[in-house]
Amino acid sequence: MEELFKQVESAATQGLWYPALLASLEIPDICGAMASPDGRATPGRYIAWFDRYVGPKYYIPEFTVFTGRDCWNLRCSMLHQGSTVKTTSRYERLVFRPKGGHLGAFPDIEVDGTKTSLLTLEIPAFCKDIVDGGTVWLTEVKETPEFKRNFEKFMQARPNGLPGLIGGWIIT
Repeated sequence: MEELFKQVESAATQGLWYPALLASLEIPDICGAMASPDGRATPGRYIAWFDRYVGPKYYIPEFTVFTGRDCWNLRCSMLHQGSTVKTTSRYERLVFRPKGGHLGAFPDIEVDGTKTSLLTLEIPAFCKDIVDGGTVWLTEVKETPEFKRNFEKFMQARPNGLPGLIGGWIIT
């Protein structure tokens, strides 16, 4: 898990925006599944995980800027359609920036002559927030029977391959 977190942050700081965003959006799914009795990801587990481990960073007095439901909608639209727009989202447009503009919420703004709702997120900050949530989560669950059982099936980096079968660096 730590290697996954490290690589997401590394991708974000190196300007690999697409892989960083896509991988960070999968972290709540993976974590929700790893701590569950059946080892499966569900929308409810994703949303609850995000709201608990990342959501507080997206709350300003009287307004939650970005919720687990918002993140789930973004995850679905980005992973399945390659889009930052989902019709069921609170925001009609999500704008990701490499620097600056983290957490700019504009519920009623005019863009290209059309009224819209817009949220801006800074890619490195967004990815770090999710990774930080994952790090806290891991310290809480790593000794639980559910995590231990599910982690046995988690992809593992094997720098020496599978001796006698496959040489070199692999992931199984």
